[in-house]
Amino acid sequence: MATITFDDVTKRYDNGHIALDRLSLDVREGEFLILVGPSGCGKSTALRIAAGLDRPTSGRLFIGGDLANDMAPRDRNIAMVFQSYALYPHLTVAQNIGFGLRVRNAGSAEIDQKVRAVAATLELTDYLGRKPAQLSGGQRQRVAMARALVRSPQAFLMDEPLSNLDARLRGQMREEIVALQRRTGTTTVYVTHDQVEAMTMGSRVAILDRGVLQQVGPPRSLYDSPANRFVAGFIGSPAMNFLSAVLPATGSSQVLHLGPHVLPVSEDHFARSTAFGDHGDRQVVIGIRPEAVRPASLSDGSALPGIVRFVEDLGATLLVSVDFENVVPLGTGSGGDDDEFVAARRPVKVALQGRHRITPGDLVHWAINTNDMHLFDAQTGAALRP
Repeated sequence: MATITFDDVTKRYDNGHIALDRLSLDVREGEFLILVGPSGCGKSTALRIAAGLDRPTSGRLFIGGDLANDMAPRDRNIAMVFQSYALYPHLTVAQNIGFGLRVRNAGSAEIDQKVRAVAATLELTDYLGRKPAQLSGGQRQRVAMARALVRSPQAFLMDEPLSNLDARLRGQMREEIVALQRRTGTTTVYVTHDQVEAMTMGSRVAILDRGVLQQVGPPRSLYDSPANRFVAGFIGSPAMNFLSAVLPATGSSQVLHLGPHVLPVSEDHFARSTAFGDHGDRQVVIGIRPEAVRPASLSDGSALPGIVRFVEDLGATLLVSVDFENVVPLGTGSGGDDDEFVAARRPVKVALQGRHRITPGDLVHWAINTNDMHLFDAQTGAALRP
């Protein structure tokens, strides 16, 4: 097992594009670390640099404590699993698994022993004589993993290995990969754009955006305490809602103004927004997860009226799209045209239990659980903390 350390690593291509911008990240020995972010964020570039397929423009890469900038890929003892299975169609499963050992001139007996051992681990013993065309997508992915595992590498690098599988197989393979990593204890860096994989598989998650590391930590800490609006919008499904709001000048009552509506906030939220010494009205963005909004009675003076636009009945859950009256929703800031924090007319998503009876066109008053509300600076997107 090995540690992998990115020390102020930058990757700049000849056209001037910066794929990684001063990345500093420690992958601990035996850890399962997820690199996640939207397309083009730099996660695959980081993986390729760790594998030796790309060289950093500046900064240092350490593998097992050794400087690896100039180390050849084959000398790093790192195994990669790609999005495409990259299996040789004319070879059997056994031959595909043992291919890496053969090119390293391992003996036939050693190859056979290791291939059968890893095939048993991944439940491939019955398929060793088959060709890849005779396998399902999940079985092919297991063969690709077995080919990496048979080498007993210092670390696994996995580049979106489940992207080509259907939803059912992805769920199954997530469990198998996590179980395999726990059994072997091999240091693993797993790249994905799927935040569901990030939340359910890794011991820690590192979130990248435009080549810059935004936050790293256990999945739950990123969900509960996002460092900025980008992280808040990227982690969580359905995504967090963002609304433009104004915090009155210091000394006023502890409320937020959402258009003509007044929303009481806790003393803690008020302290977060006033701790910066701004004594004028402050423009902020409030972040509300879909499960923090509920139908309210008309007697609730802080409830916001909203028109139901669409209802997705998922059985146990209803996902409701709501237009709040005279409230400005904002883009997620997690990709697409709304990356700049500008207003984008879109409904607010609300997650309800399936027992609720709500139909499109209903006018409903909605209560927001302000204890689960997040505040962000309207200009920088940074989380406001005491």
